[in-house]
Amino acid sequence: MKDLQFIVLSDLLEVLSKTELEGRSQRTIEIKSSGNLNFTKKVVVNDLSLTDFTLIDRRTLHLRLPSQLDGVTAAEMDVRVFSSQQTRRGSAVMEFDLTDRFTSVEGSQKLAQQVVKTLITTTKTNRFNESEGGNLLKSLGGSLSPTETSKVASSVSRAVADTQSFYLESQGRSKLPLDERLLKLSLSSVEFNSSTLEVTAVIRMTTFSGKTELLPIVL
Repeated sequence: MKDLQFIVLSDLLEVLSKTELEGRSQRTIEIKSSGNLNFTKKVVVNDLSLTDFTLIDRRTLHLRLPSQLDGVTAAEMDVRVFSSQQTRRGSAVMEFDLTDRFTSVEGSQKLAQQVVKTLITTTKTNRFNESEGGNLLKSLGGSLSPTETSKVASSVSRAVADTQSFYLESQGRSKLPLDERLLKLSLSSVEFNSSTLEVTAVIRMTTFSGKTELLPIVL
């Protein structure tokens, strides 16, 4: 049985430069990237998700800025470009991306998004199954600090272990296809970006069919 897709992998492209263009009716910056911009789906500037841009060539795009950024210089902008297609290994991030395009998923992709949902769910909040939950967000609490990297790694590791236990128990007598049944879930790596105060956790998921998926999650 297929599920509605609500989690997607996006490629995070490297930004080489951002320059404000003069003489435009609407404030515009030129963004240069080492990646292929042909499949850019959005540009995030200081946590604002923007889609009003023009692709100039595969390495250049012009982004029109909203009034919320009027008092921010180009140098002060944290610019991240997201592509719908992966261009290099290790650059993908996982996102909750609800859109008006409904897509179904099955197999290991279906299992992957179920696992991520469980990972961040707090136990006893799902009235249909109160035992579901890895309690990751509850365990992490508020804002993340570079001085608490080991604590964050410990919280993620515990949430991964609890999520694995939930699936091994709940799928024990399941008749699901082998690639939709969880065999093993483990924490592969945790990296802290001190400039953005974001943590990227990479989780390794193995199904009963033997297929392995890497699930990158930005916290």
